[in-house]
Amino acid sequence: MDILDLLHPRDILVRAQAQAKRPLLRLVSGRLAARSGVPEETVLAALLNRESLGSTGIGHGIAVPHALLEQLLAPTATLAVMDRPVWFRAPDEQAV
Repeated sequence: MDILDLLHPRDILVRAQAQAKRPLLRLVSGRLAARSGVPEETVLAALLNRESLGSTGIGHGIAVPHALLEQLLAPTATLAVMDRPVWFRAPDEQAV
């Protein structure tokens, strides 16, 4: 599968604004909900649950929040390029 199969231009957030991880995940949840039809709160709860298992911050200013949602029939994604870095508890201690 090609990344372009997952991302529609409207799912790319440039200069996204969020001051912390939770508001960022809410922003991403809203985008995914609009595209998939899965309620925003369901998406947010799944992302927060996954984060509770361990940070999805991977280092070098990158995080890959993800979750498995039974309601989704195919993979989907949203890309957020932040206006200001957000703390994600990445192993290298860099914000994303």
